[in-house]
Amino acid sequence: MKFEALNGAIPLYIAMSRTGQPVACGTRNEDIVCWDVPSKNVISEFASAHSGPIYAIAACLDSHILASRATDGTLLLWNTDQHQRIGRGTKLKNTRFTGEIAITNDSKTFVVGSDTAVLLMDLKSGRQTPLGGVGGIGPGSRGFAVSPDGSRVAVPQRRTVAVWRLSDPPTSERILPIDGGLPWQVAFRSDGKVLASGSDNGKVHRWDLAHDFKSLAPFVTKSDSGHDEPVYTVAFSPDGRILAAGGTGALSIFDANSGQLLRSKKMPSTVGRLAFAPDGNSLAFGLLGGKLESSIEI
Repeated sequence: MKFEALNGAIPLYIAMSRTGQPVACGTRNEDIVCWDVPSKNVISEFASAHSGPIYAIAACLDSHILASRATDGTLLLWNTDQHQRIGRGTKLKNTRFTGEIAITNDSKTFVVGSDTAVLLMDLKSGRQTPLGGVGGIGPGSRGFAVSPDGSRVAVPQRRTVAVWRLSDPPTSERILPIDGGLPWQVAFRSDGKVLASGSDNGKVHRWDLAHDFKSLAPFVTKSDSGHDEPVYTVAFSPDGRILAAGGTGALSIFDANSGQLLRSKKMPSTVGRLAFAPDGNSLAFGLLGGKLESSIEI
């Protein structure tokens, strides 16, 4: 089922709710709208959430917390059950425009990208710690991921993916090279033992974290013309057996172990977001331009 984003809202974040239904959160001007994808029903709406354009949204649906950040560097927290803002918000230090946000599963820490660094922000104290010290690790970090147990964060950089331990203070664990391409969004397998990254060379790069970050054979996506197309987003199924990769006009479904291409689906525009259902049997995804497809059977 396809439909235009509700009342013009653009999807920035897709996840699966506690009931196993895909939920999308997006922006409409300065508002935040969350809706149930299959029914299109609005489940949360925050009017005039920011005083400027909203750049990124993240959520931990199990704890009813949603975060939004605007282009002015302001980070706000929301309770999706009570439909109200939590606290006064936080002004991110020395940041301006770029970067996404992610939240650990225990809802205690946000990882925030910026134009100067990737910041760890403690939700209780508000303390902000840049990865790599005062200078950070590089500008405009996007597409990073927090491991399921909250112990690591993987950050795409210039032709590498940096893996950090979320200790106090955070420590650099490994720099993983991307052969012949620039990394995009990264994802951890549900057990945290395998890391995957999309790239602009049409490959999904993978590493075995349980065996000294061993580089695994990449998965290759091809367009109808046979040319390599960028892979912008990747996601593992909950059981780790399937890996989905989305990019320019295509969605590819792989066997996560063998790399066999199980299914390829042509898209009318670029796939920007992916989320598996808890049972792993369906996949929700968002397309740039404000369209969603609620479910594709695996």
